[in-house]
Order: sequence, then structure tokens, then C-alpha cells
Amino acid sequence: MAYSPNEHFFTLELKVTLGDKIRFSPHQVAFHVKHSKNTFILVACTPDRGLVRLYPGHQILELVNSGLKLEPLSIGWDACRLKLESL
Repeated sequence: MAYSPNEHFFTLELKVTLGDKIRFSPHQVAFHVKHSKNTFILVACTPDRGLVRLYPGHQILELVNSGLKLEPLSIGWDACRLKLESL
């Protein structure tokens, strides 16, 4: 859980993957389905994929099915940080 500089509350799920797929427990999926607003998933991946990718939590089911093939909100540390700071 975190707050942006504008005092906007959000949650950030941290994941790591070396391939295309991202593993989520059923509880993690259920959380993002139930709490579809103000939730994000930050995925650490290989350098050729931008090191980190930020996805909105409401896309959890698409992310489970498509993995890193799903278009992220932001790619790279700076872009992800700026996106979260702008909330």
C-alpha cells in the first residue's frame, strides 16, 4: 500500500518473471478482481523487456492469460515511477 505525492492511495503488487508468463495465486487474482480500482502490478523482467513493467490491477485476468504480451501502462523504472507519482 502506498500514497502518491498527491495523497492518492493505491496498492502495488510486486512480481518477478524470466519468461512471458506471470504466476499469480488464486487469492491474488481474486483481490485484483474485487478491488479493481487503485491497484497496480509491477513486474520485474529481463532487460530486453524493459526491466520493469507496470500494469493496472483491473487487467489481472488478461495478464494471467497473456503474460508480458499484454501492453503495459509503463515500461522502465522512470516511466513506472512517473505514472505512480502522477496519480
